[in-house]
Amino acid sequence: MLKCFNYRDCYITKKLESSDGELFDATIYSPKSNKKDLIPVNKFRANSNKYGGFSGVKYIIYAIEGIDKKSSVVRKIVKVPLIYKDEKPEKIISYIEKYNNYKDVKLLKVIKKNQLIEIDGGFYYITSPTELNTAWQLVLNPHENAVVYKINHALKNNVDKELDIKELDSLYLSLIDKLNNYYPKYQSTIKNKIIDLHERFKNLSLLDAAKVIEQLLVAMSAGPQNGKIDLPNFKIGDRIGRLKGQDILLDKTIFYNQSVTGLYSKKVKL
Repeated sequence: MLKCFNYRDCYITKKLESSDGELFDATIYSPKSNKKDLIPVNKFRANSNKYGGFSGVKYIIYAIEGIDKKSSVVRKIVKVPLIYKDEKPEKIISYIEKYNNYKDVKLLKVIKKNQLIEIDGGFYYITSPTELNTAWQLVLNPHENAVVYKINHALKNNVDKELDIKELDSLYLSLIDKLNNYYPKYQSTIKNKIIDLHERFKNLSLLDAAKVIEQLLVAMSAGPQNGKIDLPNFKIGDRIGRLKGQDILLDKTIFYNQSVTGLYSKKVKL
């Protein structure tokens, strides 16, 4: 039975989702709020800088090719407000050119949410035009899983008697190695920071060290969750693992078309 539990051939696929539903967040925000690019409420309150407006615009994700203001070819993923969903291609192109200061834009493909991609050896799900989630599911060996069990039990009961700093440090170093090999976009945001903080980690209390490991595991797990490591003497961030503000360039991206079971996939370059 132990042999079966140690199998690592589980296939996971996500349903690709089309942009649909509400065009934006229905809440009306004040112009003094920190919300950007507010949408006017109506034609009588068209000045959103004065009257406020709606936020949280929903977007369609497009792969495009065009020319930027430096006359360089641009091949990337861009956003188009959902309100343009049923518009003719010419109007969508006009919006992209105006919003991004491009010209000669060609629409290559609509990209659905949860599309699996590969960039520089790392695997990700596209969740918005500028945000990714890691698609790499962290795998630990049986001994490491036993340490994680002790961590969960200790944090749940606020008791550290089962914890050992040598075991925690060994797992910490193992996570650094995995970050180095499988998480290219986490190098500067997580890996380099925890390398620099290694000596400080070894001097943490057992429960604090366990909290650091717990949140690293959260950040490195496949999906949208973010870790939070913000201890008084061990700070990395409150949303570690979040990959926002991404510039997804087509020439560096491989798209994967997966079968429903995940057994088969086809690599596609746009």
